[in-house]
Amino acid sequence: MTYAKTTLIALVLACSGGLYAAPALAVEGACPEWKAKRDVLAAKAKLRRAENDLRKARRVLAATRTYSARFGTSVGRWTRLSRRVGWPWSQLDTLMFVIDRESNGDPNVANYQGSGATGLLQLMPMHWSGKFDPRDPRKNLAYGYKLYRSSGWTPWGF
Repeated sequence: MTYAKTTLIALVLACSGGLYAAPALAVEGACPEWKAKRDVLAAKAKLRRAENDLRKARRVLAATRTYSARFGTSVGRWTRLSRRVGWPWSQLDTLMFVIDRESNGDPNVANYQGSGATGLLQLMPMHWSGKFDPRDPRKNLAYGYKLYRSSGWTPWGF
């Protein structure tokens, strides 16, 4: 094998993370231009995702401040979780109103006057009994969204 072929093989193996690299020819961190371009494209994609996440976080923060000012922090604090379980932005005003009216933002509230309605959205026992704990805010909001999708705001008297 010629010296040029040996050198070329050593460089390729060193750059691709191969097991063999001639000590005199391998340089830590060296790689071809195509790998650097690939890294730049990957970094741009990460940046786009991060910018998108930042926009979403800012929108949730603004909505949380709005609903906290309107209904109190005990209600406004559920904005982020509501979005995470699927509630659309277009319904958050009504959702926060319902949470305020039904539980005042307390996920542990239960109606002990006979109905058994429990949780943030005061779900009736027929919806949760034996299925999930209605005091779990995530499950309460998620099931509430399921009810909303099937019946609109009717279960809450709208």
